Amino acid sequence: MLSGLKSRLLPRGPAPRTIPFGLFRGLRLRLDFASQLQIFLGLWERETYSFVRRWSPRCHTAIDVGACRGEFTLLFLSQLQMRQVIAVEPWPPNLPLLRDNLLLNQKHSAPQLQICTQKLGTKPSADSTTLDHLDIPSTGPIFIKIDVDGAEGDVLIGGAQLLLRPDVTLLIETHSLELETQCRTLLESLGYQCQIIRNAWWRFLIPENRPIGHNRWLGASRPA
Repeated sequence: MLSGLKSRLLPRGPAPRTIPFGLFRGLRLRLDFASQLQIFLGLWERETYSFVRRWSPRCHTAIDVGACRGEFTLLFLSQLQMRQVIAVEPWPPNLPLLRDNLLLNQKHSAPQLQICTQKLGTKPSADSTTLDHLDIPSTGPIFIKIDVDGAEGDVLIGGAQLLLRPDVTLLIETHSLELETQCRTLLESLGYQCQIIRNAWWRFLIPENRPIGHNRWLGASRPA
């Protein structure tokens, strides 16, 4: 019933929308209310917002691994202290949408922006690279967001040298309990403090309708 009501009351089809609420407030994204209304309302992945608000303003470099439509890339570009923002998006169907959203926000030619279209893995190959092989400044705090639908462990393994730095903070979407454990074990072995960002209690009322049963976030930072 709610789905039918939504389809009758809201505009149909994808169009540029200005986000009115939440972490991405003020950004313009091309959204379709039929499937992306939570993004517009500031409810999509809202559980991560406090972690991002706490840590990303402290960083000078941001790496958005799995940039997709680019909301995190745009958020990082809007933060005045950011000197470099790397958007990693290897899936060709997502690239036009990412570039369109950058253009909507007049960030397509931002001097601090780099777009990497190679996937990140455990070692470089003909069509992939690693976190350690990205062109990242040797100093300055870094915020890394990872959402790669099951390859999060490989991305971390490919950043073995980068993760040794004392100024790296990570937000990782994990797509199975095994992957969550793998990522947490690796990061804690390097001295990170990890926190599981659990799904909010109200998700049974406003679910995100994800296709994967286990889907939550892992935050990792260095002890103060």
